Amino acid sequence: MTKNNKLMLVATIIFVLIALPSLYLFDQKVRSDVYNSAQIELKRELETKSLSLKKHLKDSVTAIRFLDATPPIQGITRAKENKLIDPVLGTPIDVWQERLASIFTGFMQTDDSILQARYIMLEDGGQEIVRVDRNQLGEINRLQGLQLQKKGQRDYIIKASMLDKESVYISPINYNRENGQIQEPYISTFRVAKPVFDENNKIFAILVTNYFADKLLEDLTVESPQGTQIYLMNNEGEFLYHPNPQLRFSFEFNKTKTWSEEFSTATTMTEQGTLPISNYPVAYTLKKRISFEGDIAMLPLELGVSVDTKNIVCKGE
Repeated sequence: MTKNNKLMLVATIIFVLIALPSLYLFDQKVRSDVYNSAQIELKRELETKSLSLKKHLKDSVTAIRFLDATPPIQGITRAKENKLIDPVLGTPIDVWQERLASIFTGFMQTDDSILQARYIMLEDGGQEIVRVDRNQLGEINRLQGLQLQKKGQRDYIIKASMLDKESVYISPINYNRENGQIQEPYISTFRVAKPVFDENNKIFAILVTNYFADKLLEDLTVESPQGTQIYLMNNEGEFLYHPNPQLRFSFEFNKTKTWSEEFSTATTMTEQGTLPISNYPVAYTLKKRISFEGDIAMLPLELGVSVDTKNIVCKGE
């Protein structure tokens, strides 16, 4: 090897030794920037979907408060406690019930996400006395006589009966049940319930609206960025919505799969995180607790988002 060649080799080695740390730092910064950019996008998606979910639930609370303020609610209460005649207006209880059924019907015609509207007396085992349903064809009908059921042992009746005048209860999301059995075809629903008090400030009845949960779930999945998936879980971490339809509401059939079983802690994005050089997870995730304070009683929900790591890597190339 000539002297010049040796000098060139030494110069090359020195250059590589000097450049390697810089290249490593540059690569590390690129991976960190790509990771942080993906995290910001996931946070934005999570916040957007969270606001949509909370608005949907708050709208249902506003609706039941409107129904609670209509005249038949107290008219039925007064009539029931006065030999079935309202002493204030002289109106028989069956007339008040007919008027309430008409209000329920009109209200449901303006909001196709309502499955049922009911007025349930706490006495006699939680007997439904006014009920209007939407059937599978979308037709709205009043149920009467033997079609009315006793709901006193249902969780949403028990929970609502513990509330004060201003509070509203939102039940967990699950499949609708009739006469104690899961209705088929399956209908995902949540119930909004508000206590009705009599003139002596004692709880007399529970006003209940059942909502199709499908509308709420559909709104969560629209206009999501490519490679991003949405998940909704109940307070036990069980999937209400999952990209895989087989995992939705599996808890109703004792086949529960939870968020923690689907994703390891290694997938959770962190403030100081970065893309590893290799062996990165298939997806990265974030999730957020959805809850209310004050006069809305509801078990928390969890909203989750994931992004395919390949999408993140491709953006960084």
